[in-house]
Amino acid sequence: MRVGLLGGLAAAADLVVSGINHGANLADDVTYSGTVGAGLEAAILGTPAICLSQQTPTGSFSVNYQEDLETAGLAYDFSFAAAHGASLARSVVQARPVEPVVLSVNYPARYAGAKSVLTRAGRRNYPRAPETEWADGDAVWLYLFGEPDEIIPEADGSLGTDIGALRAGHVSVTPLSFAVELSDLSPGFQSFIARLTETFPLGSSAS
Repeated sequence: MRVGLLGGLAAAADLVVSGINHGANLADDVTYSGTVGAGLEAAILGTPAICLSQQTPTGSFSVNYQEDLETAGLAYDFSFAAAHGASLARSVVQARPVEPVVLSVNYPARYAGAKSVLTRAGRRNYPRAPETEWADGDAVWLYLFGEPDEIIPEADGSLGTDIGALRAGHVSVTPLSFAVELSDLSPGFQSFIARLTETFPLGSSAS
């Protein structure tokens, strides 16, 4: 995406569409998602973006490897996500947002009668320490939240979150931002930051 916009492959863009990703991108996990990362890169360059992801065919929030899905006779069906995503893309372009908005959109595994729900990112409750090492020949693998097929923990699954929306069979639409507006911070936190800038004024450094 960055190469396209800055490398001369595209003169300009009205919208960047990333995905459809195999598997949902939810909660804290969006911080290391390439699909969502492309959308945030677009926003940095001043272009709005929508990032499309679809839950695994099993309806799980964990990773299902393609060979495991094929063995179980399951496959991704992106027809609904593709049609909905195209419609959403047209709507965003027509709306001409002033700010480079980023929308992370997650589609449920089964979408019969699904409705779109505006959500916030939920939270995962990951263990605080790495699991034991697994050796594979000369390679040693380290996993932060258990073995590869372990179900990703779910913590905040209320209806107002992306996890809760998918659990209810709805399409989750979550606005994201790479920047924090000072007006969004609590008065107390704004005061705290103001005191920091007074203590360490511009051009100085803490010793």
